[in-house]
Amino acid sequence: MPVRFSAVVAPLLLLGYSILRLIGKAGGNYQHGFAWNLGHVFFLGAVVLLAVLAAGLRDMTPQRLRTFATVTFTASLVGTLDLIWMTLDDLFSGMRRDLPFDGTAATILPALLEFGLVTLLAVLATVRPRQLPWWSPVVVLAGFLSVGASLDLLPFGALVVFGGLSPLLSQRRILTRV
Repeated sequence: MPVRFSAVVAPLLLLGYSILRLIGKAGGNYQHGFAWNLGHVFFLGAVVLLAVLAAGLRDMTPQRLRTFATVTFTASLVGTLDLIWMTLDDLFSGMRRDLPFDGTAATILPALLEFGLVTLLAVLATVRPRQLPWWSPVVVLAGFLSVGASLDLLPFGALVVFGGLSPLLSQRRILTRV
């Protein structure tokens, strides 16, 4: 159940964040207003649910690959914690004074969540018994890359990620294993 819930709600929260971001930008003052704060709360929820999804995907991997899946999940967890820190820093800007945020961490570490999630999806799509179609990790990666190219593509990217995760919703075999 956490896999199905996370596969639906995380992209929807990303979409909500992107819509609030567009509304805030259209108003001319996106920084620290209602849309900014609510959007960041949505983003925070999406990040946490993507980590929950990664944990569920790790549990779905064949036993012979469980160590690899655990290492990959751990990488995604590092990315999750970094994104949580960045989001909280955006919401409460005083945090930066207390614990400075390194530019390298802001660039590389968040990608670990996406890398871990796509890698776990790829394992489930390629290792026998295949539990996902081959295109699922490819589509999710395309969604993440579009957002990485420009935050203005976030609405598109959220929908693409949802499409890539959609096989997790319809396959009873997957849902009963988790």
